Amino acid sequence: MNNLDNTPAPSALNDTVTSTLPAIDPATTEDAAIRAVHKVGYFNEYDTAVPLPEVSGFRPVKCLYKINPTTKVAAGANSYIYIVDAITEDAVKERLAEFLPYFVNYLQEQENEIIKGLHKSGSVYLADNATGIDTVLERLEASGTGNRLNKEKIEAWFDTSMSGKLAEAFAAKMGVSDTSTDAELEKLQGIIDTYKRKFSGLASGKVIYRAEEAEVMQKALTVTGADESMIGSRFVARLERMKKVDDNSLLLAL
Repeated sequence: MNNLDNTPAPSALNDTVTSTLPAIDPATTEDAAIRAVHKVGYFNEYDTAVPLPEVSGFRPVKCLYKINPTTKVAAGANSYIYIVDAITEDAVKERLAEFLPYFVNYLQEQENEIIKGLHKSGSVYLADNATGIDTVLERLEASGTGNRLNKEKIEAWFDTSMSGKLAEAFAAKMGVSDTSTDAELEKLQGIIDTYKRKFSGLASGKVIYRAEEAEVMQKALTVTGADESMIGSRFVARLERMKKVDDNSLLLAL
């Protein structure tokens, strides 16, 4: 993976289903077609083998049911529905004070489960690092609890928040311009694709990158300004923990 050392910062559907659905520009034919096919605002039969596309201003909700091993019947038919994406990062930030007590309570419940697990396993005391914010985060990431950052969502975030600015930064560093050769442009695209693959890998809570990789990925977040987004800041913290894990592994290996 290429290093970003000394990299300069880059210069800088139309029918309405309900009155709450945001208007879609008829000129946006792709979104309009998707909205018509997927009947935004209505439940649709869901084929788990077919991925659901991104629709601007909406998010898909899947209603999945398992077959009861005794009755051999599922409680319902697998379905999906596109709803207005109202619970966004900005919306939550604006009302963070109202949500905070619930967040804290949820995190404390997670910490309680960690403590109960240690007690069940026979522990008679708690080490200083056995509980706390970092430990709870590690538990959530490992279990995937509340983690909505699947590969597709991370890739969409990367395309919006990082891809363009990262390409500008590397183009400036490599001297790539409109007159560059196809080979040079392919090399640049290859670098961007590598970063995208690395970040989308964070969809798995079990992924741990080497300290050097984590450092470079943090640098990319900073250079593009993506570290200021909610997803980006989350990745900054997770990559920082990876560096510590890697350091500890090296020490144990001596």
